[in-house]
Order: sequence, then C-alpha cells, then structure tokens
Amino acid sequence: MYMKYRLAVSLVVYKTPISQINSVINTLLTGAGVPISVHIFDNGNSIDLKEFSISMGFHYHSLGYNIGFGRGHNYIFNTLDPNIEYILFLNPDVFLNGSDLHKILSVHSSNKNCGLLSPKLIYQDGSLQNICRILPNPVQLIRRRFSKISNELGNIDFTRLKNESGLVEVPFIHGACIFVRYKVFKEVGGFDPRYFLYMEDLDLCRKIQAKNSVCYFPEVSAIHCHEKGSYKSLKLLIFHLISALRYFNKWGWIVDKQRDSINSFFMKTLVNND
Repeated sequence: MYMKYRLAVSLVVYKTPISQINSVINTLLTGAGVPISVHIFDNGNSIDLKEFSISMGFHYHSLGYNIGFGRGHNYIFNTLDPNIEYILFLNPDVFLNGSDLHKILSVHSSNKNCGLLSPKLIYQDGSLQNICRILPNPVQLIRRRFSKISNELGNIDFTRLKNESGLVEVPFIHGACIFVRYKVFKEVGGFDPRYFLYMEDLDLCRKIQAKNSVCYFPEVSAIHCHEKGSYKSLKLLIFHLISALRYFNKWGWIVDKQRDSINSFFMKTLVNND
C-alpha cells in the first residue's frame, strides 16, 4: 500500500542511461519541499535500472517487454493512491528544478478549471521551444514534420492570453513535462493505448479540452534536451506516421468540428487581444 502523496512523478523509459535518469530525478527532488512519489516504467527491462530504482526508493515497473509510451504511463497511474492530487508525466530528458514545484502546484490548484499544465520548455542553449500549438489538420501536421521552414503551427504567440495567475490557455501543448490532475486523468481514461509512441499527448489534450483547460505556464521553465527522434530514425518515423493515421481516424481527417471550433476560439481571442 503506497503512502498518500500530493504529487506522483511518472517516467517511461527505454534504454535511457541510468546516469541521465538519476540526474533528471535529482534535479526535480532537490529543493522540492513536497513529498514526491517517483515511478519508473522500464520498457527496456533493465536489471541495472531495477536495482538502481530500488536502492533509491523509487517504484520500478516493467512487464518485461516494450508496451509503449502512453500505456507505460497508464500502468503507473493504475498503481497510484487515488488520493494523489497531481501527476507529473515527465520525459527522461527534461530537467525541472524542484524549487519551482511550489509555484507550479500553487497556480495549478488556484485555477480549478486547469486540467493540464506545462511549464515553458527551453533548449540547452536557452532558446525557446514552441510547445504551444493549434490542433493540426493532416496537411499542417505533414508540413510541420517534413518542412524545414517555420509555419503557423510553431509561431503563434499565445502568451498574449495570459491571465492574472500567469497561465495561458492553449489548444494543445507538447507533453514532455505536463502536470495533470489525478481526477481529470481518470475521467478522460488516461492516454489512449492505441498510440504506441507519438500523438498520445495531442489526443490527451483533445480529451481534456472537453471539460477542462490545457494551460501553459511561462513563468517557470524546464530544460528539454529534445532529440527529435523521428527526424533521425526511420523506425521512429514509422511509429509517428502510424500514430498520425490512428489519430486522424479517431478524430477526423477533413471534417473535425471540435478541432475547428477550438482553433477558431483561440485565434479569435488572439485577434481581439491585438
């Protein structure tokens, strides 16, 4: 029986160096000041990682084979104490300082309609990552993936919509470092297990948008050592394409009234704020 924590951290890893995992978690735990339950789902089935996790007091999970990214997080979620308030779904290449947790949890808790929240993500050189995007149609997704030039998906300045708490409501946000209310994640059924890798964060945002808001918190930043794996690996590109097919089969290719409604709302709001 797990102890009752306010925050659970969920990491899904696959052959990630233990030194990197240790560094990511240490950065998060240092100065956190809140009880944190750390959970690692190992898709690589590493004995060394299992021994490391046990020695550090982390919860280690594995089924002995690769079940995918979203399903790994879902597995962890199903082991959590239901009294947990927030889950941090954290990629093992994101470094978030524990000293920022109080600020994040405070603004999240004070904005009751906020179901999902992400801090600002920056590259190692300090440059900004464009993680706030509109919901893409098939053409826009292809352009973003294969075009070497910037397009409208990466250049919309949503920060003009910041409220008094510093939160910015957005249509979709990259899922590398997202805080989700436990009850909200449960209500929407977690990550859709049909996505093995990629698109599960977009799908989750769509589901949360139905009743809650998806929020960006630019007052806190985390370093994301973004590898863009599908740009370098044919295998990962195939996973990305398969997930895209499943996403548009689910939500609609040409006709997607919810997508059009959400995007239209945010774009009109931006125009009215000019």
